[in-house]
Amino acid sequence: LEAKLQRIRSRREGEQRRIKAAQSALTTEQGRLLEERQTVLQRMEAARRKSTSAQTALARAQEREDFEVAEELVEEIAAANRDEEACEAHAAQLFRALEALGEKQLALEQKMVEAWRVCAQAMGAALEGQEKELEE
Repeated sequence: LEAKLQRIRSRREGEQRRIKAAQSALTTEQGRLLEERQTVLQRMEAARRKSTSAQTALARAQEREDFEVAEELVEEIAAANRDEEACEAHAAQLFRALEALGEKQLALEQKMVEAWRVCAQAMGAALEGQEKELEE
């Protein structure tokens, strides 16, 4: 009986190690994605500031009727807006990736619970079998 229980425990422990390793990998990936998301959000904020600054400068250039500078500023605003849109798309992609990691983490936690349930069930069955042998 003790050997059977030990085999059951060993299987559960092996499954736990695999799950914990997968959870660790997910945690590492989550940290990387959060860091990347922070960088993207900072870049997006910089693009917004650049666009706002260029719009202010554009208004001044138009007041002075400096059309050459105004034309350059219009291009700068367009570039900043494109960069901001790209950052928003990238941030949305990272958000979806983080959600997917959360779902994987939940699945691993459920797998861990299932491993414990199977182990408990197997141990219960082994003990019941031992009791029946003792009764006979």
